[in-house]
Amino acid sequence: MKKEVFLSGYSLRLPGIDSLPDIEMMAEGQKNFLKKQVKLADPNRHAEFGELEFAHDIAHFPQRQDAKIMRQDVLAASICAGELMEKMGFPEDTVQDIPLYLSSGVFIENIFGQSDKTTEIFKKALTLTDRSKMREMLFKAVPPLLALNTLTNASSSYVAQYSNIAGRNTTLGNTSVSGAQSLALAFSDITNGLSDVAVAGASSRGELFSFLTFSQFTDDQSSWRESAGACLLALSDKDFFEKQNSLPICRIESIDFSRNVPSLMAKTVIDDISFIHELKDFPFVVFSGAFTLDSFRQQETFFKSICSGKTFSWFPVLGNTGPVNSLLALLTCTVFMRKYKISSAVCVDIDPYNRQSLIKISLP
Repeated sequence: MKKEVFLSGYSLRLPGIDSLPDIEMMAEGQKNFLKKQVKLADPNRHAEFGELEFAHDIAHFPQRQDAKIMRQDVLAASICAGELMEKMGFPEDTVQDIPLYLSSGVFIENIFGQSDKTTEIFKKALTLTDRSKMREMLFKAVPPLLALNTLTNASSSYVAQYSNIAGRNTTLGNTSVSGAQSLALAFSDITNGLSDVAVAGASSRGELFSFLTFSQFTDDQSSWRESAGACLLALSDKDFFEKQNSLPICRIESIDFSRNVPSLMAKTVIDDISFIHELKDFPFVVFSGAFTLDSFRQQETFFKSICSGKTFSWFPVLGNTGPVNSLLALLTCTVFMRKYKISSAVCVDIDPYNRQSLIKISLP
């Protein structure tokens, strides 16, 4: 018999959002938190990015030697990991067996800044006649921890380090659908009785590399909008709550994916939604996937036309949040289900390759 799966804990860091009350306040206020503006070659276009700010004295801030080489999203994910484990209050001997599934957003943009520094040092080194000094200068040009600053696995490595989660783990790719995939792996562990608790997480580091990577998948020439952030969710079965004497946040009913084959050439088609027949009957739908203002407006019109209930998207506030999209949408559903006394809701996401995910949740 398959076990039921519940959301038992969370931790998130996004521009202006650290908690469920923040989600409600931000969603209703619709304040734009995309503070960083970047002008593009086309004077009619620009890119907006939401950035994170951290005080060094906050709880669970990583050690200095780690923090100084962490990307913004990895730093956020590490803080979330420590915070989540503190909230959950797991005994130390059980934490090491908890599975961890983490999806990580665009991850190699920092290599460009390092490449510029490395190139300058190489130029100087080539002017030296002393070969030992030349080798020493070249050796120092490439920092030993460069890989941790650029590789996707950096997120999961640091999250594991700062939370002591050491069970089964997998790092997933960098588009929004990977956030739902990390949830699906944790969901599967619990439904199949492999674990009482599993952690699913996502981190997103957008900015220019993300823009250059994914803008080719849209013909839309309007403003690009995206935010950095991280979110970790603890999923568990019913027995967990009975042992902990606590209450679940919501029940996760199912996580499904479209069968669309990803294509590097095809553009995302907004009205080609595999789950269109299921969306009509849900009282609350959170949708995500847009990177640009025009594509968001198209999605908004489309979802409002097919959904009989309320629809919501974080795009006006945060833009796209990459792999964090699905996890943030799930938390958003829990807030508004209670607010509007709705028994069920659904989160739908479309990534740049037109891969789609659908998460159904209900109140426990």
